[in-house]
Amino acid sequence: MKYLSTSDRPGFRNWESADINPVVQINADMQVMEFFPCMATKEQTAQFIERMKSQFEQNAFCYFAVDQLSTEHLLIYRTLRINL
Repeated sequence: MKYLSTSDRPGFRNWESADINPVVQINADMQVMEFFPCMATKEQTAQFIERMKSQFEQNAFCYFAVDQLSTEHLLIYRTLRINL
């Protein structure tokens, strides 16, 4: 996995198409989405991931995918500016 930044436990990286299904599961969790206006569909999630990939290519920042380094399991997404 190619990480843009790491610390002791999380690794920040750009998105991959393989992230769509795990993020769909996150977006379908009512507890996770409790304070969001609505739950995203699979299509909306795929569009979000494509926007983030494009935004990173254009601006060098986006909402990054965050993995637990010990398992490479997607935890959440988060914004972080990386100076390249």
